[in-house]
Amino acid sequence: MIKLIQDFYQNSFNSLRVWLRWGLSKRGFWTRAFLCLLFSLVILKFDEVDTYDLRYKLRGPQKINDSIVLVTIKPSDFVKIYDLKTNSLINVNESNEITDSFFWDQTIWRDLLQQILRHNPKSIGVTLFFGDNIGQTRLTSQDLLIFKDERILWATNSRELEKLSLPFATLPERTNIAHIDLLRDDDGVVRRLLMNPNYIPNIAERSAFNKKTSRLRNLPVINYRGSQRFQSIDLQNVLKNNFDPDFFKNKIVFIGIEKTLNSQILTPVGQISRHEF
Repeated sequence: MIKLIQDFYQNSFNSLRVWLRWGLSKRGFWTRAFLCLLFSLVILKFDEVDTYDLRYKLRGPQKINDSIVLVTIKPSDFVKIYDLKTNSLINVNESNEITDSFFWDQTIWRDLLQQILRHNPKSIGVTLFFGDNIGQTRLTSQDLLIFKDERILWATNSRELEKLSLPFATLPERTNIAHIDLLRDDDGVVRRLLMNPNYIPNIAERSAFNKKTSRLRNLPVINYRGSQRFQSIDLQNVLKNNFDPDFFKNKIVFIGIEKTLNSQILTPVGQISRHEF
């Protein structure tokens, strides 16, 4: 019996010695593996809502996403129209109170959407609210075909049904509307996306899931790609057809205004516009 016990411990010792010798011979590999594990644990430890910004400082730049196109509208595109309507001049650079209704002109929006739709996009998200704030609209049969095209999503003024004011081009089943509400943390930074099955869907969620209800959990943390990570084109170039024939084909398109003092959104990757967000 004693002999068997001695042999067991001797074999165990020899096996341990072999493993130690092999591990020391590969110490460079195991050192790197241990450091990677330690770094991962540290990241997980500090992956909280108020400190997760660290990841964007550590990771490198992300490649441009070619499946999304941003159409950017400038206040200067509408200044002349505004002046003609009101018989007064406005200095856009000095005004912080420009609202979404400032950017409404039925002819411009009809031509803009018609031009994009002609090139077969996957969907179009309008991130400006056009509802009771633009007054009554008179739509021709051609206007209805464009503004109520099922590929277009219109922003609502609220995600809550009891506070909801519908966009002017809302379909009867309301499948072409989505909210653009923000959830800001105490420091003003937007880190999570407002999502709840009891509310109107978010415009990004509805675009990504082809207007179907997604199964994403409530308040998911946003994985920002970074600033200026999407293809972009301005309003005038779209109206003038100054782009490649396949520029909008099968793309998710978001239309919005350029970053202004009244519309910029603070994120872990800096200040960005509403439609880029």
